[in-house]
Amino acid sequence: MSVMARYLRLTLVIACAALIAAMCAPLAQAAKRAPSCSKAGSKTVVKNRLVRVYTVKRSSATGLYSCRRATGRRVRLATAFDENVDPYGAVLFNSVRLRGNYVAWATSVTDASCKASCPPGYQATKESIRLYNVRSRGRRTVDGYPLFRALVLSERGGVAWASRDGDTGPVEIRASARSGDNRMLDSGSIDPGSLAIEVTIISWTRDGLERFARLR
Repeated sequence: MSVMARYLRLTLVIACAALIAAMCAPLAQAAKRAPSCSKAGSKTVVKNRLVRVYTVKRSSATGLYSCRRATGRRVRLATAFDENVDPYGAVLFNSVRLRGNYVAWATSVTDASCKASCPPGYQATKESIRLYNVRSRGRRTVDGYPLFRALVLSERGGVAWASRDGDTGPVEIRASARSGDNRMLDSGSIDPGSLAIEVTIISWTRDGLERFARLR
Protein backbone atom coordinates (compact mmCIF):
# COMPACT_ATOMS: atom_id res chain seq x y z
CA MET A 1 0.00 0.00 0.00
CA SER A 2 1.39 3.33 -1.04
CA VAL A 3 1.99 6.18 1.35
CA MET A 4 -0.82 8.15 -0.26
CA ALA A 5 -3.27 5.24 0.12
CA ARG A 6 -2.37 4.81 3.78
CA TYR A 7 -2.83 8.54 4.32
CA LEU A 8 -6.25 8.53 2.68
CA ARG A 9 -7.33 5.49 4.69
CA LEU A 10 -6.18 7.08 7.96
CA THR A 11 -7.96 10.28 7.06
CA LEU A 12 -11.18 8.34 6.40
CA VAL A 13 -10.97 6.50 9.73
CA ILE A 14 -10.41 9.75 11.63
CA ALA A 15 -13.32 11.40 9.81
CA CYS A 16 -15.64 8.49 10.62
CA ALA A 17 -14.61 8.53 14.28
CA ALA A 18 -15.21 12.27 14.47
CA LEU A 19 -18.65 11.84 12.89
CA ILE A 20 -19.65 9.12 15.33
CA ALA A 21 -18.45 11.20 18.27
CA ALA A 22 -20.39 14.22 17.02
CA MET A 23 -23.55 12.13 16.72
CA CYS A 24 -23.19 10.53 20.15
CA ALA A 25 -22.26 13.68 22.07
CA PRO A 26 -25.76 15.24 22.03
CA LEU A 27 -27.24 11.93 23.15
CA ALA A 28 -24.80 11.68 26.03
CA GLN A 29 -25.46 15.29 27.03
CA ALA A 30 -29.23 14.74 26.85
CA ALA A 31 -28.88 11.67 29.04
CA LYS A 32 -26.93 13.68 31.59
CA ARG A 33 -29.55 16.46 31.57
CA ALA A 34 -32.57 14.12 31.69
CA PRO A 35 -34.86 15.31 34.51
CA SER A 36 -35.08 13.03 37.51
CA CYS A 37 -37.40 12.83 40.51
CA SER A 38 -35.14 10.55 42.51
CA LYS A 39 -33.95 11.87 45.86
CA ALA A 40 -31.56 10.24 48.28
CA GLY A 41 -33.22 9.38 51.58
CA SER A 42 -36.74 10.04 50.29
CA LYS A 43 -39.79 7.80 50.63
CA THR A 44 -42.47 7.68 47.93
CA VAL A 45 -45.98 8.41 49.20
CA VAL A 46 -47.87 8.32 45.88
CA LYS A 47 -46.80 8.48 42.24
CA ASN A 48 -48.06 8.28 38.68
CA ARG A 49 -46.57 8.81 35.22
CA LEU A 50 -46.61 12.61 35.69
CA VAL A 51 -45.73 13.22 39.32
CA ARG A 52 -43.90 11.70 42.25
CA VAL A 53 -44.90 12.76 45.77
CA TYR A 54 -42.47 11.85 48.53
CA THR A 55 -41.35 12.65 52.05
CA VAL A 56 -37.92 13.51 53.38
CA LYS A 57 -37.28 13.31 57.12
CA ARG A 58 -34.67 15.59 58.62
CA SER A 59 -34.08 15.76 62.34
CA SER A 60 -37.54 16.10 63.92
CA ALA A 61 -39.36 17.46 60.85
CA THR A 62 -40.77 15.67 57.80
CA GLY A 63 -41.21 17.47 54.49
CA LEU A 64 -43.77 16.57 51.85
CA TYR A 65 -42.60 17.24 48.28
CA SER A 66 -43.92 16.96 44.75
CA CYS A 67 -41.78 16.44 41.66
CA ARG A 68 -42.96 16.87 38.08
CA ARG A 69 -41.35 14.13 36.02
CA ALA A 70 -41.29 16.13 32.76
CA THR A 71 -39.07 18.84 34.24
CA GLY A 72 -37.71 17.44 37.50
CA ARG A 73 -39.07 20.51 39.30
CA ARG A 74 -39.51 19.87 43.02
CA VAL A 75 -41.79 21.82 45.35
CA ARG A 76 -42.17 21.50 49.10
CA LEU A 77 -45.85 21.13 49.85
CA ALA A 78 -45.86 20.85 53.63
CA THR A 79 -43.65 20.34 56.67
CA ALA A 80 -44.77 18.32 59.68
CA PHE A 81 -43.46 18.41 63.23
CA ASP A 82 -44.97 17.27 66.51
CA GLU A 83 -44.97 18.25 70.18
CA ASN A 84 -41.43 16.96 70.56
CA VAL A 85 -40.32 20.07 68.67
CA ASP A 86 -42.75 22.55 70.22
CA PRO A 87 -44.74 21.52 73.33
CA TYR A 88 -47.44 24.08 72.46
CA GLY A 89 -47.82 23.36 68.76
CA ALA A 90 -47.77 20.77 66.03
CA VAL A 91 -48.21 20.58 62.27
CA LEU A 92 -49.35 17.29 60.77
CA PHE A 93 -50.37 16.10 57.31
CA ASN A 94 -52.01 12.92 56.09
CA SER A 95 -54.41 11.50 53.49
CA VAL A 96 -52.13 12.39 50.56
CA ARG A 97 -53.86 11.86 47.20
CA LEU A 98 -52.61 12.19 43.61
CA ARG A 99 -54.61 12.36 40.37
CA GLY A 100 -53.07 13.62 37.15
CA ASN A 101 -51.16 16.81 38.01
CA TYR A 102 -53.09 17.46 41.23
CA VAL A 103 -51.98 16.64 44.77
CA ALA A 104 -54.31 16.87 47.75
CA TRP A 105 -53.65 16.33 51.43
CA ALA A 106 -55.16 17.09 54.82
CA THR A 107 -53.30 19.25 57.30
CA SER A 108 -53.74 20.02 60.97
CA VAL A 109 -52.04 23.00 62.63
CA THR A 110 -52.08 23.38 66.42
CA ASP A 111 -50.99 26.57 68.17
CA ALA A 112 -51.51 26.64 71.93
CA SER A 113 -48.72 29.13 72.65
CA CYS A 114 -51.18 31.51 74.31
CA LYS A 115 -51.54 28.92 77.10
CA ALA A 116 -53.78 30.17 79.92
CA SER A 117 -54.23 33.55 78.26
CA CYS A 118 -56.03 32.08 75.23
CA PRO A 119 -59.29 33.98 74.62
CA PRO A 120 -62.64 32.27 75.25
CA GLY A 121 -63.63 29.99 72.40
CA TYR A 122 -60.11 29.93 70.99
CA GLN A 123 -59.55 26.91 68.79
CA ALA A 124 -55.96 25.83 69.07
CA THR A 125 -56.19 23.39 66.17
CA LYS A 126 -57.12 24.44 62.65
CA GLU A 127 -57.74 21.81 60.00
CA SER A 128 -57.94 22.11 56.24
CA ILE A 129 -57.51 20.33 52.93
CA ARG A 130 -54.77 21.65 50.66
CA LEU A 131 -54.44 21.22 46.89
CA TYR A 132 -51.55 21.87 44.51
CA ASN A 133 -51.40 21.75 40.71
CA VAL A 134 -47.91 20.51 39.89
CA ARG A 135 -48.11 21.80 36.31
CA SER A 136 -49.53 25.31 36.85
CA ARG A 137 -48.18 25.66 40.41
CA GLY A 138 -51.60 26.83 41.58
CA ARG A 139 -52.63 26.26 45.19
CA ARG A 140 -55.90 26.40 47.05
CA THR A 141 -57.18 25.62 50.54
CA VAL A 142 -60.52 24.11 51.50
CA ASP A 143 -62.06 24.46 54.95
CA GLY A 144 -62.62 20.87 56.00
CA TYR A 145 -60.96 17.71 57.26
CA PRO A 146 -61.57 14.10 56.22
CA LEU A 147 -63.15 11.77 58.74
CA PHE A 148 -61.11 8.55 59.00
CA ARG A 149 -59.00 9.87 56.08
CA ALA A 150 -61.95 9.51 53.68
CA LEU A 151 -60.76 11.89 50.95
CA VAL A 152 -60.94 11.50 47.15
CA LEU A 153 -59.47 13.63 44.37
CA SER A 154 -60.38 14.03 40.70
CA GLU A 155 -58.01 14.70 37.80
CA ARG A 156 -59.58 18.17 37.50
CA GLY A 157 -58.63 19.09 41.05
CA GLY A 158 -61.98 18.56 42.72
CA VAL A 159 -62.11 16.92 46.15
CA ALA A 160 -64.78 15.17 48.19
CA TRP A 161 -64.52 14.00 51.77
CA ALA A 162 -66.49 12.58 54.67
CA SER A 163 -66.84 14.75 57.77
CA ARG A 164 -68.78 14.92 61.01
CA ASP A 165 -69.56 17.75 63.42
CA GLY A 166 -68.62 16.35 66.80
CA ASP A 167 -68.28 12.72 67.80
CA THR A 168 -71.91 11.66 67.44
CA GLY A 169 -73.35 13.83 64.65
CA PRO A 170 -74.38 12.49 61.26
CA VAL A 171 -71.67 11.83 58.70
CA GLU A 172 -71.62 14.29 55.81
CA ILE A 173 -70.24 13.98 52.31
CA ARG A 174 -68.85 17.33 51.21
CA ALA A 175 -67.26 18.46 47.95
CA SER A 176 -65.22 21.33 46.51
CA ALA A 177 -64.47 21.74 42.81
CA ARG A 178 -62.98 25.25 42.82
CA SER A 179 -62.03 28.11 45.12
CA GLY A 180 -64.94 29.19 47.32
CA ASP A 181 -66.86 25.98 46.66
CA ASN A 182 -67.64 23.91 49.77
CA ARG A 183 -70.98 22.15 49.58
CA MET A 184 -72.69 19.26 51.31
CA LEU A 185 -73.85 16.44 49.05
CA ASP A 186 -75.41 14.12 51.59
CA SER A 187 -75.83 13.55 55.32
CA GLY A 188 -76.95 10.67 57.47
CA SER A 189 -75.91 7.14 58.29
CA ILE A 190 -72.97 7.07 55.88
CA ASP A 191 -70.01 4.73 55.92
CA PRO A 192 -66.93 7.01 55.49
CA GLY A 193 -64.92 4.07 54.16
CA SER A 194 -67.34 3.67 51.26
CA LEU A 195 -66.36 7.02 49.67
CA ALA A 196 -64.78 6.35 46.26
CA ILE A 197 -64.22 8.05 42.91
CA GLU A 198 -64.16 6.94 39.28
CA VAL A 199 -62.94 9.70 36.97
CA THR A 200 -65.30 12.49 38.18
CA ILE A 201 -68.11 10.35 39.65
CA ILE A 202 -68.00 9.90 43.42
CA SER A 203 -69.94 7.24 45.29
CA TRP A 204 -70.75 6.42 48.90
CA THR A 205 -73.12 4.25 50.91
CA ARG A 206 -75.96 5.61 53.06
CA ASP A 207 -78.38 3.29 54.85
CA GLY A 208 -76.95 0.40 52.85
CA LEU A 209 -77.68 2.03 49.47
CA GLU A 210 -75.04 3.35 47.09
CA ARG A 211 -75.31 7.01 46.14
CA PHE A 212 -73.63 8.92 43.32
CA ALA A 213 -72.70 12.50 42.43
CA ARG A 214 -70.54 14.18 39.81
CA LEU A 215 -67.47 15.97 41.09
CA ARG A 216 -66.54 18.60 38.49
